[in-house]
Amino acid sequence: MYKSKYIRYINLPPIPQTIIDELPIDIINYETQKNGNYHWTASHNEKLNSWCRENICNEMYFAFQLMVGDLPIHKDIDTQTKFVYILEPGGSQVYTKFWDDDENFLDEYIIESNRWHILKADTNHSVTGIEPGKIRWSITARIF
Repeated sequence: MYKSKYIRYINLPPIPQTIIDELPIDIINYETQKNGNYHWTASHNEKLNSWCRENICNEMYFAFQLMVGDLPIHKDIDTQTKFVYILEPGGSQVYTKFWDDDENFLDEYIIESNRWHILKADTNHSVTGIEPGKIRWSITARIF
């Protein structure tokens, strides 16, 4: 029997470096929706969204999530499962941890950068280990 998984790597094409190289690096260049250390933005995502819709899924909308510090235990709002592609991990020991509804620890992962994965966003999860002054920068799209 397989161990319960909360993330799964998916063998999809990597995002072309030419698209990534055109993205502004500094968070001040993005208009964001902020919730604590979490920012979501669709700023500067036109080429990225177009490429992702052509090569990943044409019925999804691809944008960015930026974390400027650790995230407490939470479930994503209105999202069961999502695609994530981490561009910058925010440090070398950044953990995505999963918890049951009573906040008992279930599992943890150091998620690889520049590789697509699906994340079970309707399970309690947290992100810890983001280093001061670093940003965890990823591309995301809601599957369900």
